[in-house]
Amino acid sequence: MPRKYDINIEGEIGYWITGESVRAAMQPYAEREIKVRISSLGGSLSDGLDVCTLFRAHSNVTAYLNGMVASAATIIAMGARRIVMAPEAVMLVHNASSFLFYFERVQKEDIDDKHEELKQLNEMLTTFDKVIAEIYSKRTGKSVEEMEKLMKEERWLTAQEALEYGLVDEIDNYEDTTTPETGMTAMVTAMCNAHRLPAPPLNIVSEPTIIERVLAKFGIGKAANKSTTENNCLIMDKTTHPDLLNALGVEKMEANEKGVMLSNAQAEMLNKALAEASKEKTRAEDLEKEVKELKSTIEAMKEEAKAVANADGAETGKVNDTADNKGEDSVAKAAAVAKAQLEKIKGLL
Repeated sequence: MPRKYDINIEGEIGYWITGESVRAAMQPYAEREIKVRISSLGGSLSDGLDVCTLFRAHSNVTAYLNGMVASAATIIAMGARRIVMAPEAVMLVHNASSFLFYFERVQKEDIDDKHEELKQLNEMLTTFDKVIAEIYSKRTGKSVEEMEKLMKEERWLTAQEALEYGLVDEIDNYEDTTTPETGMTAMVTAMCNAHRLPAPPLNIVSEPTIIERVLAKFGIGKAANKSTTENNCLIMDKTTHPDLLNALGVEKMEANEKGVMLSNAQAEMLNKALAEASKEKTRAEDLEKEVKELKSTIEAMKEEAKAVANADGAETGKVNDTADNKGEDSVAKAAAVAKAQLEKIKGLL
């Protein structure tokens, strides 16, 4: 199952993705983790700083960096509690910049004014560079000077280089495929804002997943009886849940009040075990039916033997004894088979 994200930050920062749009998209997730996908070459520093602060204030945002992530988009990521970078992604941090348009005629008297404007712009960009370097410094634990040097280089960093600098916390291994319960992308919210429309309702109650329903049958997850430790965490090992752990091929696993996390392979193993259990249950029911039919046949044979005995005397009695013994042997064998099958089913369930 592919990973699902609560918020997608794509394209230019400051166009679709603004502080206002991201703030609206975060509203449904005040009490839980937000998974944010970031794939952007940057844009507005103002919106980048705003979103960075929003993420830091929430305190439970995980940012997933995909593709090429640069400029203001990296600043946004710095506000996340945890940053995960795709192994094939690249990151660029650089100094602040501003557009200059000097396609105009000026008199010599205007040159001094333009010089003053450029001086003010230089001071402004220097301040911005300092702020940005401090953000990177706090994240990485490296000095502001080191971050200023890296920004001046303006080179793309691989995921491994970003990890070594401390700009990200880990390189994605794509194993976490948890599906969020509610939400919508920031893009949808931004489109509503652009057209002055109210955002649609965000709270969506999800149905239990197949895995949750299967685990409930084993007494695990939301429907389970709470046999937990002080932190509401259930430790399962082969002394408490031997059949389940054998079916999953693990020695131990943990479950909290929200349930457990299974890999695709474990889910397939569990599904296979349940299918086998279903077959065994059907087989046991068939055996029980056969036993009942056999008992009915034996009773009929006994009645027939009694009738013959009344007519033929001692010779018929011998036949009756023989039939009786055969019937009892058949019942004993059928009962033994049924008992063994039922014990096997109990072991699976």
